[in-house]
Amino acid sequence: MGEKAAKQTSTPELHSLDQERLLTPSELARFLSVRPGTIYSWISRGVDIPHVKIEGTVRFREEAIQAWLLEREQARKKRNFEL
Repeated sequence: MGEKAAKQTSTPELHSLDQERLLTPSELARFLSVRPGTIYSWISRGVDIPHVKIEGTVRFREEAIQAWLLEREQARKKRNFEL
């Protein structure tokens, strides 16, 4: 029993980042069929598009964008139903 257990140092939840895709503004623009400038405009105007700023660059989590699109679609359907 003279051997001590080695301490494990790991960053919690860091491994999940490997599985999450981050889109560039150009990739997101292609996906949404808009110009990259439109994406930057949305961010600067405060449109609620989910994004992450990293050292002056902007990235978009693919899953967050999918959820954002679904939320907007459902809100539009709800508004149309209430009219």
